[in-house]
Amino acid sequence: MNAAFIVLSILSAGQPADVKITVASKAFTESVILGEIVKQAAEHAGFKVDHKEQLGGTGFVFDNLENGSIDIYPDYTGTIVKDILKDDSLKDLASIRKALAKRGLRISEPLGFDNSYEIGMQEDVAKRLGIRKISDLKRHPRLAFGFANEFLDRRDGWPGLKQAYVLPHNN
Repeated sequence: MNAAFIVLSILSAGQPADVKITVASKAFTESVILGEIVKQAAEHAGFKVDHKEQLGGTGFVFDNLENGSIDIYPDYTGTIVKDILKDDSLKDLASIRKALAKRGLRISEPLGFDNSYEIGMQEDVAKRLGIRKISDLKRHPRLAFGFANEFLDRRDGWPGLKQAYVLPHNN
């Protein structure tokens, strides 16, 4: 479960033209693009919108949502469950909604795509080293990996992958 959603604070009532919405995006390209899509959709609906692009990482952006500095930002269920709510028991959208509602927040319907992590390697290198699956990596402890910072810090990112496959690498 790692579909994209829009996390939003509960906005005050009023006509769209009377309400200014502050959209934020985290400090990576995909988030900025999703934030821009939200901005343009809200403008099309008649709202005045400000987009704070690349505001920061997950914790900083979510703190800004909770304290009312921003109204909306895009995020993923995996990030919401593991990094924000820190509750692995939340297995479906209904339970995530309930947990966010306790904090005065709502979540949109899924945006229609999944953002699971993938690992890639050049085909010629993989053939030369005999790597066909993740577990094959443990035979090559000198390989260096390149991961995004958030993947390195997430329990279900590099730490979880390293533990699950007993990888000796230090990244």
